[in-house]
Amino acid sequence: MQDTEIKFINHASVLVSQGEVGLLSDPWYQNSVFHKGWRLIYETDSEEILKVLEKTSHIYISHEHPDHFNTGFLLNDKVKKKIFSKEIKILFQKTKDKRVANFLSKTGYKVIECASGEKIKLSDQFEIQIVKHDFYDSSISIKTPDINLINLNDCPLHNIQSIKNFKKKYGTFDLLLTQFSYAAWKGGIDKIEFRQKAAKEKLLSIKNQAEVLGCKKVIPFASF
Repeated sequence: MQDTEIKFINHASVLVSQGEVGLLSDPWYQNSVFHKGWRLIYETDSEEILKVLEKTSHIYISHEHPDHFNTGFLLNDKVKKKIFSKEIKILFQKTKDKRVANFLSKTGYKVIECASGEKIKLSDQFEIQIVKHDFYDSSISIKTPDINLINLNDCPLHNIQSIKNFKKKYGTFDLLLTQFSYAAWKGGIDKIEFRQKAAKEKLLSIKNQAEVLGCKKVIPFASF
């Protein structure tokens, strides 16, 4: 049995590999998003991106925000060629409007629409479960023989009761991946106390997530 490997790539993108499965999350590696409002601290070069895709069998997109569902990546000719040649499949939550799934299919991608809470085996030893949160977010849990992790991305699980409700349905996890900043506009230069309060609230939500879900380790990400 091969050990499961976890490799941070950039921002909210992590590659979880076990056996023949390599699950890559939310690939945004270059250029700005939100009308040039956000830019990466560093950009992953094109050759490194292709090396990552060489180890990838599935790509999970958590939600429609452009730092997660990045059309610049998906429409890049070299990226498309590599994904098509390796027959990499895209995983996305099942939605009523099918907007993302239809865009991906029309672009030529093979899409697996995942119903909320449905357990899906990508191999005999690699199981995922995508869960819808609020209007458009989703989380993904990954279970292999040696790892049980939950990737919450930007999901609005902040107060203890909402996290307990999630735990009651989906259990506990050894490893937590979660966004570590408030990632929103918090006023101008004179709003220091407002931002400090938001930062404390974010840290408290991470603490609550880890403690209630029984996580032994936390990987803070999706805020670079």
